[in-house]
Amino acid sequence: MSRGRSRLFWLLGTVVGAYAVLAILVYLMQDRMVFSGAGRGRGQPLPAVQGVSVETLAVEDPPLRVRLAVGEPSEPPRGVLLFFVGNGEDLRSGVGWAGDLTGYGVLTMVPEYPGYGDSDGPPSHRAFMATAERAAAEAARRATALRVPLFVGGSSLGTFSAVHVASRGVAERLLLLAPPTSVAEVGAQRFPFLPVRTLVRQPFDNLEPAASVRCPSLVLHGDRDVVVPAEMGERVAAALGGEFILATGHGHTRDPLAPRGLWGARVRAFLLQ
Repeated sequence: MSRGRSRLFWLLGTVVGAYAVLAILVYLMQDRMVFSGAGRGRGQPLPAVQGVSVETLAVEDPPLRVRLAVGEPSEPPRGVLLFFVGNGEDLRSGVGWAGDLTGYGVLTMVPEYPGYGDSDGPPSHRAFMATAERAAAEAARRATALRVPLFVGGSSLGTFSAVHVASRGVAERLLLLAPPTSVAEVGAQRFPFLPVRTLVRQPFDNLEPAASVRCPSLVLHGDRDVVVPAEMGERVAAALGGEFILATGHGHTRDPLAPRGLWGARVRAFLLQ
């Protein structure tokens, strides 16, 4: 074999080996990317937010205890909103969401994810969905006691929990911010040179359960979002048969859901119409 051909085979072998190593690393480290906020807030104090208290919610299968932020509006609530936050947020952020969203006149419940903050873990798709179902049961109980409707919402990774809950027929309105179509598709866009769809272990998906959602839905998505492209939010809205709002000038932030923001009046009308 000529020296040139040997060098070519060596180069090809190096490239293939490096590609295989990268694929293995992505497979092994994907949970750190999907659940980027897990473990960061353990033992950390929660900010004090007026009207927000913290409770504990028991999940049966898998057996878990997770924290729950509950925000009480200043006036009698006109609804109960169960809201799921993004993948980098534990209850330190959750209490802020709970306080902000009460501005819509709703009692707001924000569960912490398994493995996040001081909630039991580890995080997984199964644990997330079990927590969502348990939180939905508690939110429905409170809505019934108050004789008000139950709304479900979520931001980014939290939209998977929200759509899952809504697909079970317990919500009267579904409110989403920056929803991905699936974790696999987000990963495929981020690593187009890898077989991400075959590597993904956590089957988070919004399009399949969207077909079972019967309640009205509203999706907001920033046009400058570089984490989850706005076209994904538009596709989720289409799958839900709901309304889509392109929040111009916004990236992957919570700002479009601010009660006093540009779209606050539209969100309020959607929830309370």
